[in-house]
Amino acid sequence: MSLSERFEVLRDEALNSAEYGDESPGREIFDAISRRLRKREVVDSDDEMDIDLSLHDALSRRLAWGEDPSAVLVDCQEVSQRILDAARRSFSSADEAIAIIAIVTVVSCAASRHLARVTVERASKEKAALRRELMAQRQLSSVLEHQSELLK
Repeated sequence: MSLSERFEVLRDEALNSAEYGDESPGREIFDAISRRLRKREVVDSDDEMDIDLSLHDALSRRLAWGEDPSAVLVDCQEVSQRILDAARRSFSSADEAIAIIAIVTVVSCAASRHLARVTVERASKEKAALRRELMAQRQLSSVLEHQSELLK
């Protein structure tokens, strides 16, 4: 049985399925780790620069549905911690445990970077919208002042 197949056994424990059921928060982290493990077995490389678009898409979808980025980040952190705890107990080989820990770290960092990038983009868009609103209010104020002077 391969490492990725043995890792899949940890799904219920890592996602806390007893409490959340099939819609566990942070399931995108588990899926990204699982994909990376399968890819590692096929390609036999640890390419940390590889971008997981499925992870980015899943995280962006949660944000698009109105979830707070900090709540999504907390979910990612909790799932990562449960995976690490389960991996320490389940994998007796130090090499396997280290492989899981390294992949969890890479995926968690990728998720954090993506959430930070989306949050900064959202903040810059909100700031630009606020500036446009302030400029419109200033223009309206000057027009109103000009009209009041004309009416005097």
